Amino acid sequence: MPLIKKNNDESSFFRRLFLTLGLLSLVGFIFFLIWFVFIWEVPKETLSLGESSQSSQHLLKSLQAAPQGGNFTLNSTLGRVSLSDFKDKVVLLYFGYRACPDICPSSLATLSAAWRKLTVEQQSKVQIIFVSLDPERDTPILLKEYVDYFRANILGLTGKEADLQLIAKKYGVAFRKVKSDSALGYLLDHSANIYLLDQTGTLTTTLAHGIMVDAVVTQVINVLEKQ
Repeated sequence: MPLIKKNNDESSFFRRLFLTLGLLSLVGFIFFLIWFVFIWEVPKETLSLGESSQSSQHLLKSLQAAPQGGNFTLNSTLGRVSLSDFKDKVVLLYFGYRACPDICPSSLATLSAAWRKLTVEQQSKVQIIFVSLDPERDTPILLKEYVDYFRANILGLTGKEADLQLIAKKYGVAFRKVKSDSALGYLLDHSANIYLLDQTGTLTTTLAHGIMVDAVVTQVINVLEKQ
């Protein structure tokens, strides 16, 4: 009998041990899931490609608080143009540069496709603005040639470096030059969100890079119908 009791005690001990280890493993797994979701679900600005991930992370850290938006005045082939000139229109605002190899063309293609899906009446109430962050190479004339390629109501604007820095800060846009071995001489690392402004010039929505055309159309129509 004593031998049987001893075996039972040992069996009970190991069951408790395995149960404890199992609970600890479960708790550890739950904490890992919480950590994983937190790390990967924190929203981040999308950056144009062209530099190492380490540099991109540094650029992300330089982003300011949530963008507030606001009026600004820059140069175009039409002369000086202000955001306030488009009062009573919905504005889709995008920051980039003409020599951008991938992100800017795809974003402008999305915006132009969304604009073409609108009715003629809706199109007349929507303005797409492309602000170049590369005044050294992007003149108003070159910008017009570039945006005309997308066959939509897109206006190209640029200005002095100091003015662009202030405007970028208003909208939470981060950008900086990146050395390149290509014939271009340099690229720009820049955040790639699209900013949707209502008819009063108020920033209503920030659309992430990669948004689908139909989603842009829906967002624009929602703002138009609130007029």
